Amino acid sequence: MKLIGNITFKGDKSISHRAIMLASICNGESIIANVPDSEDINSTISALRNCGISIKKNNYQLTIIGNTFKTPKKEINCQNSGTTMRLLSGLLSFKKIKCSLIGDSSLSRRPMDRIVGPMNELGIKATSNKGYPPINLIDFKDTKLDNITIDLPSAQVKSCIIFSLLGTRKKIRIYEKFQTRNHLELMIKSLFKELITVNEEYIEINPINCQKMNGFNIEIPGDISSASYFIVAASLIDKSRLVINNLLLNKSRIGIIDSLIKMGANIDISYDKKMNSLNEPTGTVIINGVKALRAVNISPDHIPSMIDEIPILSLACAYAKGQSTISGLDELKYKESNRLNGIYNILSSMGVDVKLNKNSIKINGSNKLYNTNKLNNCNDHRLAMMISIAQMKENNLIEYPECINISFPDFKNILDKVIS
Repeated sequence: MKLIGNITFKGDKSISHRAIMLASICNGESIIANVPDSEDINSTISALRNCGISIKKNNYQLTIIGNTFKTPKKEINCQNSGTTMRLLSGLLSFKKIKCSLIGDSSLSRRPMDRIVGPMNELGIKATSNKGYPPINLIDFKDTKLDNITIDLPSAQVKSCIIFSLLGTRKKIRIYEKFQTRNHLELMIKSLFKELITVNEEYIEINPINCQKMNGFNIEIPGDISSASYFIVAASLIDKSRLVINNLLLNKSRIGIIDSLIKMGANIDISYDKKMNSLNEPTGTVIINGVKALRAVNISPDHIPSMIDEIPILSLACAYAKGQSTISGLDELKYKESNRLNGIYNILSSMGVDVKLNKNSIKINGSNKLYNTNKLNNCNDHRLAMMISIAQMKENNLIEYPECINISFPDFKNILDKVIS
């Protein structure tokens, strides 16, 4: 078995969430193309509709009429989407909409003090249930701060703060202790450059002209997180060859590719010469399978650029020669499941020699895995796809649990297309 083909992916989920929310606060009509039809994105669409925003879907294109917000008549259900809850909390604070945001049982176990604390610091009265959902937005005052520092390596926290600061009456600077994905900053700078200053030291929000934001027309580049499963799979299987076009290649997101190249993967990147309307780098990635990968050591400062790809990278390490160490994995404990424990349990069940420490994992590679079927994916889409790729590599029955639809409903169709 090998993987052969030319493929493209639906739009990046992180950019799509942010683009939909940004369109909702713009005047008039916005058109966003290549939006994925994933459950998480549909959670954001549903939540904004419940706040009075008109969003029409036509295949993978959205037409959004912005700035028609109304106070919702009931709680806003964010379903399973942490991105929806965290970013929308900031956006609704900007619009001064009093409401409660709830989620499903999984989301209700994810920490929200990371945004409630900064929002309160900024003058927004927000509460949670002992640091967990629901989030209640109660009152809104102009901030007295000149700057705020984000201590966690979380782009969701940063985006929440950026959205909330669009409602202030003064310039304010955001400092990050850890560099994280920068899609919202690039988007605002590209579409409304007078609202934001971005450099290596800080982000400065200048919300004076935010009422003049008008609708826009953009296309979302292909999702690097979705592509990562195929990049790893093709790298692991000798004589595979995949060509992936129109793929997001933002430096804050391609840690998985950088790591695989260090492991000896044969991956060529060709950047598009023309930057797209979002100022996001895109291009073509060509993967040729190799006979074996080698172990790699990943330090904490590289984790933010591939936080969602750690499960599939761990599988690559399970097949690599030698011992791999991945450190700085605290944030994995707060995803849809405790992914750090999930990775450990899955690899152990497959016969991998793996050791788990407080926030790191050591993986001793092998050329064969066992017992790849009927494993516990913790109802976590990224763990489920990690297992599916292992099943494919071992020529076992490939399982496609329903939870995969949270982020990647096309996963099975694309995998079926390229398996040769």
